[in-house]
Amino acid sequence: TNRSAPVVTFRSTQIGLLVQARNHNIAIEYHIPGDRPPECYVLPYAALAACEGYSNDIVIVEKQGDTVTLRWTDAGIPQESQHAVGDSIELPNSPDALANIDSQFLSAMAEAVATTDDSSSRYALHCVRLRGSGGQIAATDASQGLIQTGYQFPWEDDVLVPACRVFNAKAFRSATEVTIGRTEDWVTIRAGSWTVHLLIEKEARFPAIEDQIPNANSAATTLVLSDSDA
Repeated sequence: TNRSAPVVTFRSTQIGLLVQARNHNIAIEYHIPGDRPPECYVLPYAALAACEGYSNDIVIVEKQGDTVTLRWTDAGIPQESQHAVGDSIELPNSPDALANIDSQFLSAMAEAVATTDDSSSRYALHCVRLRGSGGQIAATDASQGLIQTGYQFPWEDDVLVPACRVFNAKAFRSATEVTIGRTEDWVTIRAGSWTVHLLIEKEARFPAIEDQIPNANSAATTLVLSDSDA
């Protein structure tokens, strides 16, 4: 939100430019490859909002002491915005290895996130459950439940991660190469040039939504449709 927007760190390294941001339970990074001289600029989110535009015009960023100045043109008119330098942030460490996962996982996560509810205090309905055994994605808002299977996670237990709207972003969902892994505290998902870290909710409780799905063998009536009718 505008009141709790994070700072954005621009970190140039030998592997490229890293654009990073995080809050207490989600961290994200965008990687632009290339060998660049080491430098670190930290901008408030308001600085990016100030120079946002519809074209790919260049924005010049200059740092002097505790002030960062942004200069650009808007419809041919020079613009300038000054902001205080923020403190740089550190992202969680990525797992030693990431496993490949079907790129449809991103769309599945977007659907799961849309099924969550952040108003519950009893159960972690604001989370998505990733079950290693069976490769299952589960989410519920207490009125509807969504279970998706067929994915392979590099762990066997259940992991609860916060619902994150990044999975709805077109730039994120369009990635064709997707990998996933976890450490003790974070699940890491890399999609193309993007990497997102989701804090594992270790103390949260998730409802047993499978218990609400009737067993097929308990059906009193069965309807069979031909392939053409289906």
